[in-house]
Amino acid sequence: MYPLFRASFYVGINIGSALVNIFISAFNLAVSLLSTVPNLFGIIGVITFIILAFCSWSVFRLLRIKPVEE
Repeated sequence: MYPLFRASFYVGINIGSALVNIFISAFNLAVSLLSTVPNLFGIIGVITFIILAFCSWSVFRLLRIKPVEE
């Protein structure tokens, strides 16, 4: 039986090995992307806080300005 199925066995092993390598690479990519997400959310949070602080300061400054009397 071995001589009959030898070629298809090696082809199957090569295809299986290639698929395993693709899945391992995809898993490593997913882990890498998911590990950068907290950093990205942190940066977005800091930038949002800075923008909100500047907007609040601008609104309070505009509210303190006296209206122009005619």
